[in-house]
Amino acid sequence: MEWGSLASLLSDSGRAAAFGATGRLVVAADVSAALAFLHDGGRGERPANVRVRRAVVLHRDVNSSNVLLGAGGRAKLGDFGLSAMVHEADADSEMVFSGDQLVGQVRRRLKPPS
Repeated sequence: MEWGSLASLLSDSGRAAAFGATGRLVVAADVSAALAFLHDGGRGERPANVRVRRAVVLHRDVNSSNVLLGAGGRAKLGDFGLSAMVHEADADSEMVFSGDQLVGQVRRRLKPPS
């Protein structure tokens, strides 16, 4: 990405000073939109597999080094190495699995997209 990670930008005092409130709000909105997309089960055409269609993705590692900045300071969320896919059945049991490994517990019930 053209501007590198958000962490590298913020650690450089000169670049961070030039990265004003408007740019920071754009990054916050971009990351929020990315998380909403993942937590909402995606948009657009739904896969034929019902378990995938009724799944949400939990990133589980959102931090400034995983926010990548492209042209014009537009943010993209990267590094899905710790992410977990939560299926409707797993959300009902309030347990979060990645493959066959238990990785956490949902504090509130997730509602799958209808």
